[in-house]
Amino acid sequence: MNVKNLKKIDRPREKLIYNGPSSLTDSELLAILLDTGTKEYNVLELADKIIEDIGIDKLLNVSYNDLAKIKGIKMRKASKLIASFEIAKRSMVKNNNYIYLKSSLDCFNYIKDDYLFLGVERVIIVYVDSSLKIIKKTIFDSFEVAISNLPLKLIIKEAINYNALGIFISHNHPSGNPRPSKSDILATINLYNTLKNINIILFDHIIVSDDLFFSFNDELILKKIENGEIIL
Repeated sequence: MNVKNLKKIDRPREKLIYNGPSSLTDSELLAILLDTGTKEYNVLELADKIIEDIGIDKLLNVSYNDLAKIKGIKMRKASKLIASFEIAKRSMVKNNNYIYLKSSLDCFNYIKDDYLFLGVERVIIVYVDSSLKIIKKTIFDSFEVAISNLPLKLIIKEAINYNALGIFISHNHPSGNPRPSKSDILATINLYNTLKNINIILFDHIIVSDDLFFSFNDELILKKIENGEIIL
């Protein structure tokens, strides 16, 4: 169906103006950025195609080459999308200056959207200063690193470079069960002790699974690690 054939109130731009951006679907929001469709697809179908081929969670870091693989996406549309996503990323970085992680729930709320629609494991490191204000967030996907094989040298280097007091680490369990495995606990012990030796604090390890999360700090596992009570 051509978008022009929709009732005016149901068209993406009109819905955004009258009902607010939260009323739009992912495809409708993307259609507004695309502006027009192609010979093969109307603008909503083209938006669906992009989301299907790339994934809504990958759009912020999508490359020109990725977009160019989709039939009908030329330089004008691709550059407009990439510019929009870059503005969004820069805005997120600026907003980090005003986010403080005072609890496991704060951390979960901050990183949970980074795990939406993921079927693979992702590791996130959040660096904070002495007031627990976010300094930097680093994301590793499963093809780069796993929780059982953390890049400790890189984590330490970034913590020192950004003068971080400590970190929050998180990873997801696509299986749906957020409780830690033996390897999760072992990796946390290793990370905790490594950071402790250079006076960097591991504030929490959050395991995310859909809308659920498990906090090593809340469950006193970090305290037991500190006291040497956990032996694997």
